[in-house]
Amino acid sequence: MTRGQYERIQSTSNLKRFAHQLQMYASSAVSDLGSLYLLAAMVPFFFLHRMRSKERHWILGLVAVYLCLAFLLLLVLNPTSDRESREICSMFFSASHLILAVWAGYGLMLVGSRFADK
Repeated sequence: MTRGQYERIQSTSNLKRFAHQLQMYASSAVSDLGSLYLLAAMVPFFFLHRMRSKERHWILGLVAVYLCLAFLLLLVLNPTSDRESREICSMFFSASHLILAVWAGYGLMLVGSRFADK
């Protein structure tokens, strides 16, 4: 099997373009999830030292999956800055946004349990 019917994969070649693509990804994540939930998605990383090893391994395993689904996919897709390319590529990032939503759920649960203890 070959990829003869598709064009060759042309990954992002320079760092400046990749930084712009990261900015596009971040704006897509903010529009899909919201900035409040993205802040909640960072909370579990502040509680890593208090987690049991099973939960810590789960969170860190999701980091590896997230890096592949967000940044590696961004390198391979190599979206341009036009609107059509952003909209086409945004559907590919829904899986990485799911991981952000899982982290946001963990973060909200941790914050809620922290306030419930007091």
